[in-house]
Amino acid sequence: MRLNDKRGLSPIIASVLLILIVMVLAALIFIWAKGFVNEKVMKNKEVIENSCPQINIKVEAYAGEVHISNNGAIPIYGLEIMKKSLGSSSGSGVLPFDSTVVSGETGNIEFPSNIIEGDSITVLPVILGESGTNKKSYTCSDKGIDLVVGA
Repeated sequence: MRLNDKRGLSPIIASVLLILIVMVLAALIFIWAKGFVNEKVMKNKEVIENSCPQINIKVEAYAGEVHISNNGAIPIYGLEIMKKSLGSSSGSGVLPFDSTVVSGETGNIEFPSNIIEGDSITVLPVILGESGTNKKSYTCSDKGIDLVVGA
């Protein structure tokens, strides 16, 4: 036998192996990238961002609490309070009410400890939606109300 009589893989087997490798890599990239895409949060069978224009709240801040009156059609789950100071702002995160404030009701939330009388704050309503079987909160940043604590 000669040394040159050895054969390599046939072109068909090589093609099948290449296709399998590409499919495995594509599946891995898809699984990895899926973590970067957020699932849409829904409210009343539509994207939750579309519910924000239906929010109508009146806000007052005094005596260590934020008092809201819900005059809109969407129940308010909580508030996010942003303290504004020169050139910066700091947020409180979502502060939930004891129970959701539905249309025509009022609710109170205590201030975070870093807010005192005379501070400028922005109060943002937070609503609750669904993502799959989970409930998720959504802050309606376009409905922020600016006020001064105690004024």
